[in-house]
Amino acid sequence: MTERRAITGSWIAAIAISVAFFFAADAYALRLGTLLAMYVALASGWNIIGGMAGYPSFATAAFFGLGAYAGALVQQKGVPMPLAWSFGALVPAVTALAIGWVVLRLRGHYFAIASFAVAIVLRELTTNWTSLTGGGMGVNLPVLQISVIEQARLFFAAQTTLAAIAAAISALSLIRAWGSRSPASGRTKPPQACSASTRAARRPPRSRCRRRSPARPEPSTPRPSSTSTRATSSTC
Repeated sequence: MTERRAITGSWIAAIAISVAFFFAADAYALRLGTLLAMYVALASGWNIIGGMAGYPSFATAAFFGLGAYAGALVQQKGVPMPLAWSFGALVPAVTALAIGWVVLRLRGHYFAIASFAVAIVLRELTTNWTSLTGGGMGVNLPVLQISVIEQARLFFAAQTTLAAIAAAISALSLIRAWGSRSPASGRTKPPQACSASTRAARRPPRSRCRRRSPARPEPSTPRPSSTSTRATSSTC
């Protein structure tokens, strides 16, 4: 309950700061805020795949760039900006689904190397396919017929919304993980870990040194009594 209250308070404070920043900041500050929101979205996405799922991915920025190029190219062809942005989100999602069907079978450093290879391939394609991507010069988009401050506010609002969605998904996943580990849910430990710990607790510790059994005393020969000795000597 304390964690949920903290997350709720953080969300309220972030929304209030964003709204005040939207109306009070100038164009330069809004562009900085747009970059900050972009990195928040990227960090939230990596937190889900790298932190919660346990897949150390190096291809997060590569898929982000793939979506940016896809949206820019169709917008350059005359597609309206909202549809171009939607297309820019659809292309990396489908590409990640196709690549993940193969790459997600790996774990640990094998998955990290495979994701790094995906990032290198996408970088080489965007760098060398100059007729499509423009190479190092990039893609030039038509300027919107609005003022500079309105452009900055538009991009800030759009990127802040995307960052809020990504952060909300990450926060809900974190709350769900906390709920599954709480003592009230009865799932504080995985079943295998519980069985292993129970077996270890029931099994007595083994000693490395073998205990030797005590030596049995040898039976002593009975001594003849004095009367039998006297009888033998008198007979002789």
